[in-house]
Amino acid sequence: MTIIFLSASYCQHIDFKSLREKYALRAVLLTDKDIDLSKDFLSEFDRVERLSSSNHDVRPILNFSEALAICSEESIASRGNITIVCQEESNLLLAAKLREVLDLQKGDRPNIVNRFRNKLLMKQALKPSGIKMPEYQSIDKKRLSRCRVTYFNELVHNLGSPFIVKPVDSAGSFGVEIIREVSDFYQWAQEVQDSVFEYEADEFIPYPMGQVDSIVVDGEIVFEGVLELNCTNFQFVKGTPLAARYVEDPKLKARMTEMNRKVIKTLGLKNGCSHHEMFINPETQEVTFLEIACRVPGGMIIPIHMSNTGVNFMQVHVESLINKNFKFKQGENKGTNVYAMLPVESGTISSLIEPNLESRYSIDWKVKVGDKVSANSVVDTAGILHFYNEDIAALHRDYDRLSHYKAVVCE
Repeated sequence: MTIIFLSASYCQHIDFKSLREKYALRAVLLTDKDIDLSKDFLSEFDRVERLSSSNHDVRPILNFSEALAICSEESIASRGNITIVCQEESNLLLAAKLREVLDLQKGDRPNIVNRFRNKLLMKQALKPSGIKMPEYQSIDKKRLSRCRVTYFNELVHNLGSPFIVKPVDSAGSFGVEIIREVSDFYQWAQEVQDSVFEYEADEFIPYPMGQVDSIVVDGEIVFEGVLELNCTNFQFVKGTPLAARYVEDPKLKARMTEMNRKVIKTLGLKNGCSHHEMFINPETQEVTFLEIACRVPGGMIIPIHMSNTGVNFMQVHVESLINKNFKFKQGENKGTNVYAMLPVESGTISSLIEPNLESRYSIDWKVKVGDKVSANSVVDTAGILHFYNEDIAALHRDYDRLSHYKAVVCE
């Protein structure tokens, strides 16, 4: 079996040694020609090819023709015994197109992936099912260059004030803005006038967020990790550490998983992972759909699930593609570990600040004093904070403290 990985994202979580002990495996990596990867990491692959790319998303989109040529070559060499793995948002559609051209059986095709990548198609597909979601409408970019006051007033009438504007097919809160005044709308319209992205406007929902991360094998959801978040991706970009912990309330957990299963069934995901975000009304516990991606959860979420349940999303996903008789084994959820992504500011870093926590903790810093940084999306991270405590009450107190923690000071 030859597995072709499109982009190196999340491959660091794969135990290649374990896979090779179980299966006759050839691993091929297709990655951007400019990305810096360690020799130790690259040594996990039998073949590494660096491709040209375009920079029209949060991460580079690999060149289709170059990728197809290599995949075709590998398919011929293995007599068609290949599978394509991609869990990196910007290249999901590329992977789907390659599977379709090569007629690969495992992995989802463009008709499915498009519903997860394009937020307008996603909501249109879900609307008949009655799933609660914010009011929304597509942005007509031609109208951004004229009659902006009229257009702003129309959006306020339809969506309320404030409202959200964002690209329909990007990730990580890249390009997301809150529009409160017509002056905000003017400035935003000026900034995106020549953008390659298509945009939408959404009703603003002022509630905390939660998420359900799933592994799907042959149309069956074999694992669901149900988390609550202390802030949104947008708030993270603006400076709040983004932390997640497992939902303990059984009624809330049931509501979240019920919506998750309905969404996955409606959108038709058959083999892969999903990352489903929703708003939670703190008073009624009513859940409102935000969006879902057909990929593993990003940032620190894979380690959260691994440390608390023993479930490695990437390992399970890859093994389910290799082994036709794959059976998933549930792990026990300890709930003793919390991870948080630490935001950067814009400027030159003058100091890094340690947190004041009751729990044991460690920080994997991604930046250092003197670095020039900017905050545009959840990709822009100062570090990953991990803290552990068997005293769940103390763990929760530390979780609540994070909203006041500032890890990076910039000049």
